[in-house]
Amino acid sequence: MKDQFVFTTALRTKLLTAMLVGVVMFIAGAFISNNIHRVWAALLHNTMFFTLVALASVFFITVHTLAFGGWYTVLKRIPEAVSKVVPLGMSILIAFMGLMYLDSKEYIHIGISHLYHWMEKGITDPASPNYDAIIAWKKGFLNWGTFIVLTLVFSFGWIFLAGKFREASLQEDKEGGLSNYKLTRKWSAYFAVVFAVSSSVFSWLWLMSINPHWYSTLFGWYSFVSYWVTGITVITLICIFLKENGYLTFMNENHFHDLAKYMFGFSVFWTYLWFSQYMLIWYANIPEETVYFKHIRENYRFWFWANFLINFLVPFLALMKRDFKRNLNRLKVVGMIIVFGHWLDYYLMITPWGLKHTGGGSPCNMWLMELGGALFFIALYLSITFKYLSSVPLYTKNNPFIKESLGHQI
Repeated sequence: MKDQFVFTTALRTKLLTAMLVGVVMFIAGAFISNNIHRVWAALLHNTMFFTLVALASVFFITVHTLAFGGWYTVLKRIPEAVSKVVPLGMSILIAFMGLMYLDSKEYIHIGISHLYHWMEKGITDPASPNYDAIIAWKKGFLNWGTFIVLTLVFSFGWIFLAGKFREASLQEDKEGGLSNYKLTRKWSAYFAVVFAVSSSVFSWLWLMSINPHWYSTLFGWYSFVSYWVTGITVITLICIFLKENGYLTFMNENHFHDLAKYMFGFSVFWTYLWFSQYMLIWYANIPEETVYFKHIRENYRFWFWANFLINFLVPFLALMKRDFKRNLNRLKVVGMIIVFGHWLDYYLMITPWGLKHTGGGSPCNMWLMELGGALFFIALYLSITFKYLSSVPLYTKNNPFIKESLGHQI
């Protein structure tokens, strides 16, 4: 049994090459588009999406720990490793926030704060030509104090608790007994409470406020489910990669079946939320609400419907049967489609509103820059994940549920 992952030089080189290609694509796309706002939107989109996908791995550990879910124990190291990405991702977002603050206060002039209309100077001042009555009404929430404080509190809370999970898991390997498992349950309870509030509020601050004239009571759930199903899919894809390279020999088709059920089930749940939000706004036909979908359907019509079809029909049809959920080759293909589909979903949450004044833009320069950014972040985050995996045992030998997980059958 290969219990120690080896981060080979060949794999490191491939990931480094992918990062360099991504940077070149991004820079080329930036020059072609000649739009600094599109550059910032692309950076925000990719940083936000892939960081939240990594955060989903912490929630994955939390829900199974609190629910006494033993089946996942053999793959527990994978979400722990993915969670190692969260500190870097949140650090980039905090740096992003710092640049936006400086730009909005006119200490620098780089156009980054233009992504958020509520950050414009004088937007809540009745005497200013930029005054916006709707944003002024929301200034109790949409203000720099709230934005900075909540972002920092949530970031440090997530990073701290994710670190506690990894620390307790490694101590459990060394010491045995139940003390570290009980500690993990305690930290899981804390994280569940923190995440229940912070996941929605964070999406309101960083995503929904890009279009500050609009709001949806479903948006917190909708944005969460999008990165949650992607996080499960990423864990699955990494498990398949390790399995095919001779690792995770103790993981059987029943474990993959359960992961695929998550992918299937939450893809359907995402569809339910997508339809609920769209249908209710369409049926009510209130201008303050319909403006959201009107802008997307007029300027991003193809991607609007592609988003729905990719994220619903593909996993629904491809993972419906029991045998489909146990076929690793099928899971790989479907998994990559799901990751792309929800990356597109986040594109539609961010870019149409950050670039409202520019319309849809050219598909050529849009995809060159967007995909270049995605390639860079995927390679960077995988490098961090694999580096952590190479430093810890893959087999959680002293976890109280390890025997149950080894004999998992469904």
